[in-house]
Amino acid sequence: MQAEITTIPELLIRTYGNMAEVSRYLGCYRATVKKYSKDVNAEGHVVINGRLMTIYKTRVKGTSSLAKELDSAVSIVKCIKPEATCKSSQINTR
Repeated sequence: MQAEITTIPELLIRTYGNMAEVSRYLGCYRATVKKYSKDVNAEGHVVINGRLMTIYKTRVKGTSSLAKELDSAVSIVKCIKPEATCKSSQINTR
């Protein structure tokens, strides 16, 4: 299976800047799309196979089962974008 890895700014280019269309595609709020629209280097988010993954600042003890499931996706991102400093315990999906 081939993973499609992209960012919100790339999706905005594909949709000619239509934030509502990108938010429908990702299944998130338009405000979230606007928040990450300037994150060109994918330092705070990444979109893998149409699923938005964000990094958030704090984490309560333990990891969620969703974060455990995303370990393979994070390893793919690190292989493709090694300069990104994403830790699997800091990934949140919506």
